Formats: sequence, structure tokens, C-alpha cells
Amino acid sequence: MAKRVDRWGWLFTRREEAERALTLLAEALGEASRSRCAAAYLAYRLSAMPALHSEAERRLPSALLRALDGCHAARRSREAVSDEIISSLAEQSELHALAAADQGSLNSAWSAIGATWLGRAANRLLGTKALARGEARDRKMGWQKVEHLFRNDARLPASFRANPAQHFYALQHALAERRRQQWREACDRELDAFELAA
Repeated sequence: MAKRVDRWGWLFTRREEAERALTLLAEALGEASRSRCAAAYLAYRLSAMPALHSEAERRLPSALLRALDGCHAARRSREAVSDEIISSLAEQSELHALAAADQGSLNSAWSAIGATWLGRAANRLLGTKALARGEARDRKMGWQKVEHLFRNDARLPASFRANPAQHFYALQHALAERRRQQWREACDRELDAFELAA
């Protein structure tokens, strides 16, 4: 979409408005993706750890939990996950992730795009029908091939492509360390911190 603005923007009035709307849409889609990723990862971790399974039962839809349990059972027994479980997991994860995204921001971003000359092109490339076509294409291709293409995407970090579990563990560890460092720095800013530590 940004290339279209650069290429054709001079043909249209209110180019700046289209650029702002496109930035707003990119930010809303990015934030929705982050929220969806966090929701999916939380669901996966809650369901994977036996000590947290009761929390998973409380926080996750039962259909999603069943699909995740099937995924974990296959992983633990070192068997391939069945196509039925993969399909259910994809569908239920999507429903769960949609609830995590801020629909208000997405709706206002789409409204801003719709008010510009980018509206038709954006809907054709990123709208509901385009996403449905993409999902149908992915189902036809097969989830194993989709996962293979996803994991080998050059835009992903090399550490993720090599081992997604280790990549997420390293991210989690780095985040915990950053929070500890921020806490230490906040404590050091307290006037009486040195005296309290002594």
C-alpha cells in the first residue's frame, strides 16, 4: 500500500491524509498482531504446563483447550499432530485471538482508510474477503506446508527459524531480565534506597 501511495499519490488530492490513514492502519494491524501473538502464546504455555492447566481451563475456551491438549499429547509422544487437530487448533486459535485484538482501533483505522482513495485497494488486499481467500488457499495447501513456509520465511529471526521454542524462551528470559533491571534502576532512584540496603 505504501508503494501505491508513492507511485500514484501525486494523482490524488489529500495525499497526506492517505499517508496518515495508512500509518494508522499499519499501527492498528501491528498492535492487533502483537495482541493475537501474546494471546496464542499465553494459551499455549498455560495448556502445556501441568501446574497451570487449571488456569487454562478457567481462562481458555473449551474447544481451544481440547485442540491444544491434542497438540501437546502428540508432541509428548513424538507423534505427528493429526490434520483434524491442526485444523481445529487453527480455527479455535483464530477465534480466541480475535477476542484479544482491539477491534475499536482496527475499525477506526479501516474507517480512515475508507475515507481516502486507498479504500478499495486496501479492502482488496487486506479486507475480510482477501483474508478468507488466503485462509481457503492455506487450507487447500495443507497446514503442514503452511507451517513450513512460515517457519522458513526470511523475514523471521534466524533463531526463530532454527528453533521457535528456544527463541521464545530466550525472549521470555530477556524480558524478565529487563524487568529486573528496570526494578533495580527504580529502586536506585529512591532517595533512601542506599540506607535501606545497608
